[in-house]
Amino acid sequence: MRPIICLLTCLAAADLWAGEPAGLLLYKVWENGLEPYVSRILVTSRHVRLDEGQDLGDFTLFDRQQGAIRNVSVADESILLMRPAGGMPKPATELKLSEKTEIDPDAPRVAGEQPQQLWLYTNGELCRKLVTVQGVMTDAVAGLAEFRRTLAKIQLTTRPVESSLCEQSEFLYASDRSLGFGLPLRDSYAGKNQVLLDFDQQYDVAPELFLVPASYREISMPGLSSE
Repeated sequence: MRPIICLLTCLAAADLWAGEPAGLLLYKVWENGLEPYVSRILVTSRHVRLDEGQDLGDFTLFDRQQGAIRNVSVADESILLMRPAGGMPKPATELKLSEKTEIDPDAPRVAGEQPQQLWLYTNGELCRKLVTVQGVMTDAVAGLAEFRRTLAKIQLTTRPVESSLCEQSEFLYASDRSLGFGLPLRDSYAGKNQVLLDFDQQYDVAPELFLVPASYREISMPGLSSE
């Protein structure tokens, strides 16, 4: 399974009440050096699951109540557990975040809402370009933002100290800021581009997709398995 934000293949958890519909986000992703692939995100009130569009195979699961991220590897029959604790420290260098937005009135509406173009800057440097729409799939967007904030705590311990200002803002200290502008329809950052293919607020999904195999060996990542 490919890295979700460029670093780790993370996650898995359990306990989902049966029959709860999920919010579905389906993206086509292009990354340098990789064949295009699908990224599926399923969000419930308890979990966020990330996979490549298939029910079987490796997947990432975020438990929103526990703040736990697990990565399930089918080939190894293993689960990597990461449960970071505490808040985020302040960056060593001051990060001045700014943005520019622009609405194209001729762009087709999405779920009745008008998309906008968005440029995100850190200390004057362009870091990320998006097309977003507000007021659409808000529950799923909120769950994905929680996942990004938790992932940022993990990446803080694994990213090189010499990370660029854009890397610090987009992956660490303001990892969820793009989601504050709504649902990403197009997203371009750090050599990675993705386009939304489909979305569904009430997607019927089997509860088993939010469970991890009981027979798999669980491994706690050192320093990231606080109780």
